Amino acid sequence: LTHKAAYSDLDINGHVNSIRYIELLLDYFSAEQMREHPVHRIEMAYCLESYCGDTLEVYHDIDSKNADRHLFEIKCGEKVIVKGSVQL
Repeated sequence: LTHKAAYSDLDINGHVNSIRYIELLLDYFSAEQMREHPVHRIEMAYCLESYCGDTLEVYHDIDSKNADRHLFEIKCGEKVIVKGSVQL
């Protein structure tokens, strides 16, 4: 999943809003997946800031010990902006 940060993604300080990162993680799942397996927990670790015009790439993996836990990284180029997980 790729997203180019737009003006509407920004907070008052000109950084991509933390809620937007959560929305990007949730956008990875289909509506059907979300209906059948509701979210039980979201964990986020904010590493760096991103800005308007940045191209954000969402990377996904499944936890090898728990198939209901989805692991994510959001990167801008080689820089990790956010690490997170979604427990379904």
